[in-house]
Amino acid sequence: MLLVIGRSWALFLGLFLLLVGNGLQGTLLGVRSQIEGFSTILSGVIMAAYFAGFLFGVFWASRFIRRVGHIRVFAAMASLASATILVMGLWVSPWGWLFMRLLTGVAFASVYVVVESWINEEATNETRGQLLAVYTIVSVVGLLSGQFLLNVAGPDTLELFLVTSLVVSLSLIPLLLTVAPAPAFDHPSEIKLRDLFHASPVGVVGTFMSGLLIGSYLSYSAVFATDIGLTPAEVSILMALICAAGGISPWPLGRLSDRMDRRIMISAMMGSSFAITIIAGGLYDVEVLGLNGLLGVYVLAAATAFSLYGLSVAYTNDNLEAEQMVAASAILLLINACGAIIGPIGASLFQEMFGVSGPIFFIAASCLAMFVFTLFRMLQRAAPQIDDRTVYAQSPIRATVVMTSMAQQLSQDVTAEQAEEDEESERQAREETV
Repeated sequence: MLLVIGRSWALFLGLFLLLVGNGLQGTLLGVRSQIEGFSTILSGVIMAAYFAGFLFGVFWASRFIRRVGHIRVFAAMASLASATILVMGLWVSPWGWLFMRLLTGVAFASVYVVVESWINEEATNETRGQLLAVYTIVSVVGLLSGQFLLNVAGPDTLELFLVTSLVVSLSLIPLLLTVAPAPAFDHPSEIKLRDLFHASPVGVVGTFMSGLLIGSYLSYSAVFATDIGLTPAEVSILMALICAAGGISPWPLGRLSDRMDRRIMISAMMGSSFAITIIAGGLYDVEVLGLNGLLGVYVLAAATAFSLYGLSVAYTNDNLEAEQMVAASAILLLINACGAIIGPIGASLFQEMFGVSGPIFFIAASCLAMFVFTLFRMLQRAAPQIDDRTVYAQSPIRATVVMTSMAQQLSQDVTAEQAEEDEESERQAREETV
């Protein structure tokens, strides 16, 4: 792994700085929106605008890259991301923030596509898994580190916007000086949504619901935490815990799902998350459970919410042919992004209706819906045989179609290797019998 990092350190350093800046700006805007007195619903819409821009940017970037090249797109979009953050610090207006947040999503999505394309170009069958592992670690640590920068200055001042812009601008240096050649970009689209849903209803709905939950957690948690009285330092700790839980939990749960019907794992996760969140938000509330207890439950539920995406993608792949998986990853990313747009808005609406525990009720309602749908589908269709399924490969947080496709290719490679090993074991067993 050290050799892999040594060849691609500039790419990963640039990616790390981008994620630090992105993690800080999302939390900063959530806290600052409440300091400025924005309504909860308006704050939810502002936070959701990032995912709308991200969705557009992911699919727009590939066409623009073909026209002007990776380096120009990266330099232009990183500069745009840095500039929009500065504008939001200088111009505190809900509608101005809404537009700037949309542009920020477009910019970050575009630079992620460029960086991930470079990393994917470096990947071989031998190093793909290691590169994905490093990418996942960098993603989690970058987002987590960005939360703690919230303590550098007061969120009611311009300083944190300057820090965010500075970090994003610094990410250009290692990436623009990298010696890695600019890669080719291929954006597959060989499967229709209707066919994908027919092949795996649970996978498609689970991908949407995971976007709903992750969008709520990453974009609205800072608003929620500020509303219940947390200080900026406490908000940064909460967001860091959410990022850590979301980065660590998918791997063991995904590996465990390789040994069973993945729908059992999905229903168990959603059922348990529903139970703990509905109890925390309804029966006990902050006064009885205590603030730390309430937030502990909130983070625990995040661990299962972030795991839903990888499990849904893996279950979808279990029901597809190998040549369809990479193309399906683009559609699943689109579905996930649509859910992420709705998530912060839904959480804000629930807070408007149910008060401070509203976002927790929103998470509970989402988990319940997924739990019921998964149980219903288990009664309608048997799971694929374990021998015919793919091996789970974790898709990193906030990855674009490039890294998601790379994860699917890794899953296919590992599955093929295991099949070859099983065939070899069976052949040796027959020879020993003879």
